[in-house]
Parts: sequence; structure tokens; C-alpha cells
Amino acid sequence: MAVALQMDYDAVRVRQAARSVKDGSQARRLLSIAAVYEGKPWSEAASLGGMDRQTLRDWIHRFNAEGTDGMANRKASGAPRKLTAAQMSELARIVETVPDVGRDGVVRWQRVGLRDVIERRFGVAYHERSVSRLLHELGFSHMSVRPHHPKQDAEAVETYKNGFAQALPTESRPCRTGPGSSSGGRMNAPWPEKRNGAPVGTHGHTTAPITRPMLPQCLSVRRHLPRRPRKSSCSTVLPTPPMS
Repeated sequence: MAVALQMDYDAVRVRQAARSVKDGSQARRLLSIAAVYEGKPWSEAASLGGMDRQTLRDWIHRFNAEGTDGMANRKASGAPRKLTAAQMSELARIVETVPDVGRDGVVRWQRVGLRDVIERRFGVAYHERSVSRLLHELGFSHMSVRPHHPKQDAEAVETYKNGFAQALPTESRPCRTGPGSSSGGRMNAPWPEKRNGAPVGTHGHTTAPITRPMLPQCLSVRRHLPRRPRKSSCSTVLPTPPMS
């Protein structure tokens, strides 16, 4: 027996709704229902929406109950949560507490450790990715910190830090003031007031020109190339013996 359609709609209104929606599946279902309003056979109306007659019958039941909005796909609710609200609150308290090395076997919480704690206390087995989802729902985020050894002496650490700071040299390394650096780049010149103690003008320039000695340029030689013998700049001329 065919299912009767509700009288609040007709073929024209259903087709207008199909043109206004953005979901393609919803539009195809509405076109199939509009074909039923026009009196077409159910097999033909079902083929317009890419379905069979039984599926069209189910969609007509939902259309009569919810209208055109009921033709859209519903989001699946998914599997229910394995932990209760009280267990989730207890898990949040565990994460905020520093773990005990003797009891928990770790110095900081990680997903693997929390997975074992959840299974041991609540009897629920979770995957590491599922533990990340639970922590995200509780408002926690991933943070990687420096590990802290349980037998670390805080006083010894502070003493080492203070001694290391005192051992640093107080004077900085002098900068090279030559025209160029060993890497080929040009070094920054010193400030005008530091050039040989000469007075500085009103515009930040020295009153007298300063001549800086030119340093010899050293050319770097690649070690994998064979070295050529050096030719002497001067040659010694030996005297010719007299002819007898």
C-alpha cells in the first residue's frame, strides 16, 4: 500500500526547496518526492533520486514527520563514552597531580602512562590516540618540558649556574678594525670618537682625516690543489772561471 503524502506541500513547493538547498543528496530526495506529488510511478520517482522503492518509502515517512529539513543527512552520534562524568573528573585530577615514581613508574605524564592508569583504575582499555581525545575534552594540551630527575639536587644546580656565570670572561674579544675580514666581507668601522682619540665635529665626523694602515691580504689556498714551487725573486749569478 502506498504511503500518502502530507497536504501542506505540493510538487511546486518541493521543487523550489530542492533548488534552494546546497546538499545534493537532499535535493535528489526532494525531487523524488516531487515526482510522487505529480502522480508518477514510485519506481520512476525512486530512480530520479538514485534509490529503490523501499528507500523512497522510508524517506516519505520522514518527510511527513519533519518536512523538507528532514531530507538532509543526520550526523552520526558515534559510540558512547566509556568513562562516566565522575571518572572524567577523577582523570583530570590525576593529570594535574605530579606522578609518583614508585607507584606510577614515571616522572611526568604521557599518553602511555595515562592509558595504563585508566585501565588499572577504571578497567577501561583505551588507545593512545583516544587518550589524546580525552585530554582535549578535559581542556589539556600537549606540552613537552625538560625531564626532571627525582634525585636531582636543586641547591647543587643553583651553585653550578652561579659558578658558571662567574667563570665567564668579563672583557669581550677585541674587534678587528682592518679594511676586510678573512671571509671576504668588509668589517664595520669603529665609531668616530674612538679613532685615535681625535676630536669629533658637530655632525659626527672627525675634524682631521684618519689614515688606517692597510693590512696585508692573505689569500686562502685550497689544500686539495697541488702546490707550485715558488720562484725566487732574485737569482745569484756565479762568476765565470777564466779561460786558460
